[in-house]
This record gives sequence, structure tokens and C-alpha cells, in this order.
Amino acid sequence: MKKLILFALCMIFLVGGVIAPGPNLHLDVLDTSLAEMNDTLIAGIINENYDACLAGLSYADVGIFEYWTNFKSYKELHGYNTVDEMLRIARNDRDRAFTYCYKIHLAGDGISHNFYIPAAIKRTKLPNYITHPPQELMVEGHYLDPRANRLMERSEEFDWLVEKATGRDWSPEARRLNTILGGGQFYDKAYAPDTSTFMGKFQKVLYTGVGKFVSEEKSVDLRELMIEETKAVFRGETSSLDPSGEEALRSADESTQLWLYGGSIVLIIVLFYLSFRWSLIGWNKNKFKFR
Repeated sequence: MKKLILFALCMIFLVGGVIAPGPNLHLDVLDTSLAEMNDTLIAGIINENYDACLAGLSYADVGIFEYWTNFKSYKELHGYNTVDEMLRIARNDRDRAFTYCYKIHLAGDGISHNFYIPAAIKRTKLPNYITHPPQELMVEGHYLDPRANRLMERSEEFDWLVEKATGRDWSPEARRLNTILGGGQFYDKAYAPDTSTFMGKFQKVLYTGVGKFVSEEKSVDLRELMIEETKAVFRGETSSLDPSGEEALRSADESTQLWLYGGSIVLIIVLFYLSFRWSLIGWNKNKFKFR
């Protein structure tokens, strides 16, 4: 048990990684934007094929299951090149409505991952893998909508479109995400580390605990900025922001490194103190060894 405590203390400073606004916020932003700006061709296509649009609004997150293990695949799905290819091969307005709302998802993620989460990281001095999930979960709580549990119900109709655009069949992940959304478990079973492993369980416990003490980020008006980006999609524009936010999140994490290094030094001192106190290590004939 003592060794496990020491191991856990070490992992707080050694585990790393990056992850998206949830389905409730995406849905609220879409509906608000449509209510405020419905006189464009794209908005008209979405209104006439609303169920197809909803399927696209969450489809980009089918890659979230590989976020921790294959970020390249996640980033490909969260890229505007994929959107451009889907629009090129779309057969009708239903395909286009699906793709435009897929693009709206990416535009919203671009705001969260490039501004909102980096601001939270810099304020709390906690790295992305700890700060990201609880911050977005706090925002989700303001916009709960039971319809968000059904966003992927029509997704099967568009599996071919995503497969042809990416060169990979994502339908198994899409069915899995549909089941998870249907149970209202996006943050428990999709937007979460793999809890079948020890490190995944540890990370989940860590950021769940942090979420109880860290306040919601207020310096960036996430919802309003997402609405503006959605209206830009209605006008046929494409954001210059990377939806994955890879560089912005990494930069924010780097800004916390001095604090982390200082914490690491303190941690090392504590570890050595506890090790000697609990007699886990000691000297034997001028040789340092673990018992």
C-alpha cells in the first residue's frame, strides 16, 4: 500500500495527453445560431434536413475512442480537409446538411481547444489532461437537453460518406457513440480515458477529484464565440483555427512547466522522506538499494 501511494504521487506529474465541447452545448449553439441567422443557403439546407444535420453534429467525435492511443486518426476526423472531401462527394442536400453540421462541430471545437481550455490551463496551472474534461463538463451542465442523447440516431445513413472521405470505416465507433449518447454517458464512456487500465482509472479519479475544486473558466465566452463561428459556417466560411487545438493546448501546457518542475522537486523530496520514514529504501554497505 505504501508503494502504491508513492507510485500515485509520481504519476500526477508524469501522465500527459490532449481531448471537445459536449453534445448539449453543440446542440444549443446550433439551434441558437439558426434562430438568429436562417436566411442563408446553408442554413436553409440544414433547416430542411435537420435530422441529417444532427447526425453530423456529433459524428466527428467517433474518433474520441482513439484520442489517447491514436491521436493522428482523431485529428484527421477533426480536420477541414475531411469536410471538404465530404462536400465534394455529397450526393444530395441530406449529405450536405450532415457535412455542414459536422463542420459546425469542428468550428466550435476550434474555439474551445484554442482559447477556452488554454485559458483554464494557464489560470489553474494544471495540465490539459487534468483541466480539460472537468472544464467542459461544467459548461455542459448549463445546457442540458434530452435531444442531445439522440444526435447519432440517423448516423448510419452517412457512414459511407465519412468512410469515403477518410478511407476508413468508422461505423463501429459510430454505433458505439450512438449507444453512449443514448444513455447520456458521453463524459463517462466516450470522453474519458480507458478505465480498463490502471493508468486510465487513476487519470479518471484524478480529474474527477480536481473538478470538485476547480471553478469554471470565465475569461472566455465560449458559447458566444461558438455561435459566431457557427454563423460563419452559414456564410460559407472556414475557420483558420485547428479544431483539435493541438498546438494551443501544448503551448498552454508548456506555460505551466515551471510550476510543474517546482512541484516535481517538492515531490522528490517528499518521496525520499517517506521512503526513509517507511524504511522502503536504505543503505547497505555503502550501496543504495530498495528493500
